[in-house]
Amino acid sequence: DKPLVYVAELEVRPEIKLEMYKGFTLKRPDAEVTQQEIDDTLEGFQRRNSSLETVERPAAENDFVFADLEVLSDSAGQLEEKEFKQVQLELVDGNVATQFKNQLLGVSAKEERKVTIEYPADHFDKRFAGSKVEFNVKVDSIKKLELVEMDEEFLSQFGDDIKTVDDFKQRLAEDLKLRKEKESQDTLRNEVIKAVIDKNRFDLPESLVERFLDNVVADYRQNQKQQVDEEQLRQNYRPVANRQLRWDFLYQEIANAEKITVEQQDTEAWLKNFAARYNMTVEEAKKTLQDNRRIADLKRTILENKVIDYIIENSTVEIERESNLVKP
Repeated sequence: DKPLVYVAELEVRPEIKLEMYKGFTLKRPDAEVTQQEIDDTLEGFQRRNSSLETVERPAAENDFVFADLEVLSDSAGQLEEKEFKQVQLELVDGNVATQFKNQLLGVSAKEERKVTIEYPADHFDKRFAGSKVEFNVKVDSIKKLELVEMDEEFLSQFGDDIKTVDDFKQRLAEDLKLRKEKESQDTLRNEVIKAVIDKNRFDLPESLVERFLDNVVADYRQNQKQQVDEEQLRQNYRPVANRQLRWDFLYQEIANAEKITVEQQDTEAWLKNFAARYNMTVEEAKKTLQDNRRIADLKRTILENKVIDYIIENSTVEIERESNLVKP
């Protein structure tokens, strides 16, 4: 028979005082294409479309040695496996590769030879990193890479206008240019986000972080269809959650401060670009976005991009140039 009295504690949207969001010095990689990149891409493409042929002679430089490796000693004691079957060893120069090459040149099929390899501390395979390993190499076969002939017949599959290797190089240069421009733009975008977050600190509601991580766990369970180490997943994604949520608050605050808005023409332009990229009509693009429930996010995406463009326009952008650039 008395009035109900209770205390509720709620987390509220943080108050953000913008300290700095323009006037930065930003860096972006050079998007120009070097002649070396074109040549390397061409060589890689040619090698991927070539075949390995067995040769009946001792191994020479650039050959492939197919062999079983038995571990005789391991100075770091990190190797649980003692045998590695049908390893493919290319006799070329490289940190570890050079060591195999120097010790296996002249080896023949069915021959055995002991080799000692010193792996650098930063070797990509942590089992071998920083260790000196002695192997017994049982050679199965020696193979040579027979490079595909890049004649007009082979090249024509990539377009009627590609008839020579120079034509193909031009196409590779154009593709490389597009890829490097996107990578450069993505790097600059990340530079903007990092700079703004670093200069504008505020307390982030923990409930938002936990909700973000709940969604990560739920998505992972749905997509992976396997058991999830939830605590490890949450720990791994916590920095991502903090970065994304802080940026979400900040770019909206910047938009309010600078009166940046999304107009009808902005939406129409975005849809036209989306439709062109995926070879569809604007109406088909709208339907695709609606079917994937992305239409509600469209204006937020456009607003975020406009804020990033504003920050870039009001900052200094330095190009990190490479040497020996050539125009494709």
